[in-house]
This record gives sequence, structure tokens and C-alpha cells, in this order.
Amino acid sequence: MIITVLKEPSYENRVAITPQATQKYISQGFKVIIEANAGINSGFDDASYISSGAKIEKNISKILRQSDILLKVTPPTTDELKHIKKSSIIIANFQNSVTDNILKQIKLKKLNCFALEKLPRVSKAQSFDILSSQDSLSGYQSVIKATELLNRSIPMMITSAGTLAPIKFLILGIGIAGLQAIATAKRLGAKVYAHDIRPETKEQAMSLGAVFVEDLNEIITQVDVIISSAFSSGKKAPLLIKKSIIKTLKKSTVLIDMAISYGGNIEGSKPLETIDIFSCKIYADSNLANQVPQSACILYANNLSNFIDYLALKPDKKLIINKKDEIIKSTFV
Repeated sequence: MIITVLKEPSYENRVAITPQATQKYISQGFKVIIEANAGINSGFDDASYISSGAKIEKNISKILRQSDILLKVTPPTTDELKHIKKSSIIIANFQNSVTDNILKQIKLKKLNCFALEKLPRVSKAQSFDILSSQDSLSGYQSVIKATELLNRSIPMMITSAGTLAPIKFLILGIGIAGLQAIATAKRLGAKVYAHDIRPETKEQAMSLGAVFVEDLNEIITQVDVIISSAFSSGKKAPLLIKKSIIKTLKKSTVLIDMAISYGGNIEGSKPLETIDIFSCKIYADSNLANQVPQSACILYANNLSNFIDYLALKPDKKLIINKKDEIIKSTFV
């Protein structure tokens, strides 16, 4: 079997394979073909893939005509599906957006597609849970992005010229991204508050050193940074912070909206833009892991490799789909 990987669209810095993952596939007996410069935005040049055993190819249609397993970060395009050979396997994040045209081509070519964003949150799926690995990095990067936009240092500093108080963070939504944001802000020396409507998250937030807040009115006007990641995949995100609330915040407060792909938690936020509302800076991005692409690729490539192991794919055997398996049933397109 031949595993193929393409260069992702210009807006996506990540790639679906690393040199280390390439070595693993080669050792298992697979052949690996990678589009030229596919990993360049993630810090992996063609030479690193070649030294790991991969073949580099410039012609996309030639790659796809040979492909038995196509690995992607973003959903396959209709053009890619047009060129890929019949009965191929595609493993990607379809981002819950399988259009009629894509579905038509999948059926026409009898493709075996697995949408890993649909993985059930069960223990045996943890090693190939792409949402967990990428959300964790997004939570980390949300704090780093906030520090770039702040006009102050984060930790308490006691100097001969005086004492600087620690920055106060408020994390809204205590999922994987929110928990990593709490941990990162604490490591930087911030005072961290957290809020979530789910009572079971209180203990999780407190275990990382955050102060759990049930009434936002008690703290929201006192904080310097608000990071919001309250959303559920496939559902519209709740509007948590309206402009009327932003107007009451401290001047120069920084707000990070990680739910923008689902409608946003903060009124007025715009995807991938930093805007000013009532002297507060608001940045919105649901794919912050894309800003640390090498780390994101390492985890994502491991997720895909572990999923291939779970499928029990072998270089000399056809894929057997067990639709009674909850993981296969959930992810199979």
C-alpha cells in the first residue's frame, strides 16, 4: 500500500505527516509519497522526508493516482477526489462539512473515508483523538497570543522601583483548550479565574490552580485577559460577552475568542483579526494550533498513525471495515 500526503491549502501551516511518522510507516512495509514542500511551513523540508524513506513528487494528480491511503489535515477537495484512484482510503479532519458534491464523489469512487473529528470520546480512542491534541495546543497558544497583545508583563515582579501586580486571566469554558489555557497562564505567573456552566469542571479548574467563579459579574471588570472557548462541535456557540459588557471592562483588556468558527462567544469578533472595541483588543481564531505548526504536526501525525494501527491496515491486505465497532461507525463517511 502507498501512503500519500499533499501540501495543505495556503491558510493551513500543518501537514499530516512528520519524518518520524514516515519512518514508522516505512518500517511497517508501506511506501510513502509526499508532495514537494508539503511540510515546509511546519519546519520539515523535503530532505528530511527523503532521509526517512519517503519519495517526493511534484505532480499532484500522479500522487493521487497511486494513492491507497491519503492523509490530510483539511477536508479533501473535489479536485483531489476527482484524481484519486477508486477504493482509496482517506483519513482527515472533514470539519463536519461533507458537501453533497464531496459525498457524491466518495460514493462514485467507493472511497473509504474516515472523519476523525467525529471520534467518540472513549478511552480506547484517546491516542488518535485529533480534537484533543489540537485543542490542547490551541489553549496554550491562546495565552501566548494574549501576551503578545497585552501592554503589560504577566507575573508579579518585586523590584527596587516598585511592585508589579500579576495579570488576571479569566478563562470561559473549561474543556481541553480551557484547561491548557489555565495551566499555561499559571506557569507564566498570572492570577487565573475560570468559569463554566458545567459543575463538574469546577474541580478540574481548581486542580490547576484557578479560582472557579460562578457569578461572572463578580470578576469580569477586574481582569486583564479573557479567553473564551465555550462551544460544542457542530453547534452554535453561546454569546457570552456582548458589547454592553465589553464597554464596562478595563481599558486595554485583551479578549481571545476561540469559538469564532461556531459563531463566536464575543460580540463583534472577526476571524483572524485583531479589532478594537471600547479600547479593548479582541482577537478571534478557532485554529490557534495552526500558529505552532511543528508541535501540532507531531501530535496530529501520531494521531493518524495510531488510527491506522487501530484499523489494522497492512501493506499487503485490503481494509476490512467493521461497522459494529463504535469508533469505525462514528468516523466512517
